Amino acid sequence: MSTEAFLVGTDVDGYVHTSPDGVTWASIGLAPPLSDALAVGSDGSIVVAGIEGVHRSEDRGATWAVITEF
Repeated sequence: MSTEAFLVGTDVDGYVHTSPDGVTWASIGLAPPLSDALAVGSDGSIVVAGIEGVHRSEDRGATWAVITEF
């Protein structure tokens, strides 16, 4: 994932990734339900937090591991 790209969260398609110019959009998969906050690490990992806890993906959103539950 480019460090100059954007991630956008949607209610229907989960998170989508775009090229810096906004021409190309691709789904990176659905985050755990009711996710409210997202952070992307320098290694490309994604961390989301929401009502169910904090989850981390190391494969661009294909799978999620629970870091902590609320």
